[in-house]
Amino acid sequence: MMVLSGTWRIKLNSKSKFLQKTYNVYSVCIQSYFTLFVASLIIELAIVWNQNIGKVFENLGITIFCLVMLMKIRICQSDGIINLVQSLIKFEKSIIETDDKETKKIYNNHAIYTHRINKLVICITYGCVGAPLVIFHLINYIQVENMYKDDVNGTHEKAPLPYVSWFPFDPDKHYFIAFGLDTLAAFLGSTYNSVTQIFFFALMIYVIGRLKMLQLRFRNVHSYSKNISCNVNSDDKLIPETLRNFILEHNSIIE
Repeated sequence: MMVLSGTWRIKLNSKSKFLQKTYNVYSVCIQSYFTLFVASLIIELAIVWNQNIGKVFENLGITIFCLVMLMKIRICQSDGIINLVQSLIKFEKSIIETDDKETKKIYNNHAIYTHRINKLVICITYGCVGAPLVIFHLINYIQVENMYKDDVNGTHEKAPLPYVSWFPFDPDKHYFIAFGLDTLAAFLGSTYNSVTQIFFFALMIYVIGRLKMLQLRFRNVHSYSKNISCNVNSDDKLIPETLRNFILEHNSIIE
């Protein structure tokens, strides 16, 4: 999802340079639009600041939320996070290729748990926040149109939009364009919120899983010491060497 939403501009598993460049452009365009949307929120906030306190609070809440999303996206695109993800992928491949059934069992249990959290976060974000917001305002628009369709005096409420944002055109005259742009922003905001939350949850579960795997090795240090490449065959030297490797691995996990 993070790749699909353009949150990461990482190397794709493709040898095609054109595909990589296309994805990079796609990522920049998607994030640029969301950044412009945040800018439109700030502009509209300045316009309604002394006019409508209700709109100020409505705008302010979503503006703060979107600014936090931009910060999270920026963090996810940092070199440290990208390197971390690449190391996670490498470690995951090593677990899949291993013959250690107990280690695989720990991995599978935590992978299943992560997938469940992913589904829960996605359902909550899209099903309880993003989609209802858009649907509610669309229904509200239909109700307003039906209410004023026979109005001969020319009085008409402003067409309701999902967000209190600024447009470089009249949103009443071009309602569906404005509504479509707000819907896209809602989708991107929900997606960014989902993927960043899922990512940080997955990181915590990953650390827990690694520590449990390490705990398993500590408990079975004698059997795991046989896998250590060492020039000596004595258990008196193999076990300390194994423990040393475990300690180094533990340090790499918590770092």
